[in-house]
Amino acid sequence: MVGLPLDLIPAIFSKSLIVLCATAVANMTSRPPVTGHSHSWFEHIPVAADTNVDIVAVPPIGAHHRKTWIAHGATSSWLDTELLQRIPRARVLLYNYGDLGDDKIDTLGEKLLNQLRSERKHEPSRRPIFLICHSTGGLVVKAALALASREPSQSILTSCHGIAFFATPHQGSTYLSADEYAPSISHLLHLEKETPAALRRQLRPRQERLWHLSNQFKTLSADMKVWSFLETVDSTMYVVDAETNNLLEFHVPITSIRSGLLNIEHEQELPMATDHAGTATFDGQESTRDRFLQELGDAADTAVEISKREDTPLDVEKKVMVQINGFFEDTALGLSEETPLKLWSTTVSLEDYLSRGPSACLRERLGRVQPSGLDDSSISSFDSPRSSYITPSSDPHDHHHDHPEEKPRALRPPLPYRQSFDDPSGPSPKIHITEAEREGYLNDSQSETPPPPEEQKRKSSLTKALGLIPLKRSHHRSASDSSSQGSIERPPS
Repeated sequence: MVGLPLDLIPAIFSKSLIVLCATAVANMTSRPPVTGHSHSWFEHIPVAADTNVDIVAVPPIGAHHRKTWIAHGATSSWLDTELLQRIPRARVLLYNYGDLGDDKIDTLGEKLLNQLRSERKHEPSRRPIFLICHSTGGLVVKAALALASREPSQSILTSCHGIAFFATPHQGSTYLSADEYAPSISHLLHLEKETPAALRRQLRPRQERLWHLSNQFKTLSADMKVWSFLETVDSTMYVVDAETNNLLEFHVPITSIRSGLLNIEHEQELPMATDHAGTATFDGQESTRDRFLQELGDAADTAVEISKREDTPLDVEKKVMVQINGFFEDTALGLSEETPLKLWSTTVSLEDYLSRGPSACLRERLGRVQPSGLDDSSISSFDSPRSSYITPSSDPHDHHHDHPEEKPRALRPPLPYRQSFDDPSGPSPKIHITEAEREGYLNDSQSETPPPPEEQKRKSSLTKALGLIPLKRSHHRSASDSSSQGSIERPPS
């Protein structure tokens, strides 16, 4: 911390105030007529008459649309010189927020989208767009693209081929959101307009709206080229000590590395040895600038070639097939107290699935299927009510309808429990019942034929010779305690 007397504050900010006043006067005389409610507009950098790609530069919220991109001590920005040398047929648009009022991020995104739509209304809808945004301007760009994705044509979104984020606080920033740092942030970023308090609250770390914007952008940017430039040098900030009235100087990162990253697979991370404001001007980072312009030029050339090609209809709704699975009650198998259910599936086009729904598609499939062979192996018990059989004279498709107003169907009375059949229209097979013996099979006197006397005598002599003791038989259950066992036998076919 460095303490400065309060009387030195005017000397520090005097130059900035003079520049801001001169800029305001110049804008009052040179600004084009303001149309519409948004009060925002674009400034064109002079380019060739025939352009084929738009490069839109979005500064921080409330910042000067041109001064943001000019390095300290320079008279022009890299957008005027190096960029146009690499991409001579680019139309560079510098966005000016105009009056902020009580706008929030989504409102500013809507204004940017409206101005883009108005600026491109006389251009082909597939004309490529590349967006370059600094600090909080990146949040406005993400909000604009999220709104563009909801439009029927989505021409702005589909035409966007790449975005470069310069120290954008995707997860918020303590210093951009706190009221006590507002004057120092305004000086650092050359803000023309004071940031509304409601907007500053949206810039708090881990703010919910910022989290939703990042999640939306991850989906929308799948086909875009994404550059993320990160500040690695602390910015110089000033704050007035309430007790001593001294101006305190301190150095902090405005956008942390964590907040400056989107954490998406196709994101290209580019750390820069400069502070928050210096990322927008490539201050001392000429090699990084040249590398970026080379990649941007290659991406612009590719985008222009893609925009010339005719769209090939994919017919996704007709070519993509959807498999539908469902359970249904096969009433032809309803000769038990439990209803057998079957799993049926059908494959239809995505168009049929969306227009008719899964129930109608399955119902049509079931209507084309004849009742299956009726045997025990095809019955599956699901603890359902007793089912019934449809007579051959009834409509084979009626049993697949679920409507309560359907006509009564002829039902076959249920057969005794656990009886099977081969053909419901023919006679039942003969059932042979074999009663179990009253005593257990261990009772030799009841369940086995006694051996001959000679065999009994031989076994007794052998037992005595070996010194064995005959085992005593266990008590047998009586006939009344034992349950009889029955078996159902089918006659051989």
